[in-house]
Amino acid sequence: MIVARDRYLHSDGLMLPSFATIFTVPVRAQAMYSDHVERWNDRCGFDMSHLGSLSVASTFARPIHDWDMPMDAPLSTPQKVFEIDMHTGTVDDIEEIDAEEMSFTINRDDVMHGVACWFDVEFWRSRHACASSINCEKDNEMNKIVLSTDHTHTQTHWKQDLLMFDNPVRVHENETVYVSMSLSRNKIHRRHLTISLVCTFETCERSGEDGCHPKQKIKKSFKLWR
Repeated sequence: MIVARDRYLHSDGLMLPSFATIFTVPVRAQAMYSDHVERWNDRCGFDMSHLGSLSVASTFARPIHDWDMPMDAPLSTPQKVFEIDMHTGTVDDIEEIDAEEMSFTINRDDVMHGVACWFDVEFWRSRHACASSINCEKDNEMNKIVLSTDHTHTQTHWKQDLLMFDNPVRVHENETVYVSMSLSRNKIHRRHLTISLVCTFETCERSGEDGCHPKQKIKKSFKLWR
């Protein structure tokens, strides 16, 4: 879209979609974990749990698309990973996306299986709808249509994407989880991405000499082939 815009769009032309935002949130995904891991613990009386690790290595190595996120899956308030104005964004802006570290306050005692991601796109009625308006915020709300793939909105065929940990982590109410995420495009296959995820859990466990360390840090990369 950016290349086509730079080649063909008039300087005062309107891009549709006009603005895009990616969101993420820590989630519980017990059904997904059970379907791919725990189901192998007892298959007709046979312990086939070794197949669970194979399932993790294959299924959980990539983002799980079309995940229909349950309403009770989020463990915190969603936050923005990245946003771009389609009128001014450049190819360099999406070549390497490094989101600032996000802090999520966990809202209940539960198990965290990974993070979910989705996007919103805005369709503006005018590229300069707010140029001469005193009340810009109200004017912009009136002059745009938002298509959200959030699980709280009408379901779309995109649904949500799920980035699964290899092993779930027990979390507690008011605990802080720090999440860093980056996306990088393949230099040759331009529609292929690598997503790098780092999650650090604030709740500390005592350590003899240094006092207190984060109880766990999870680092994982996901291959996204389109």
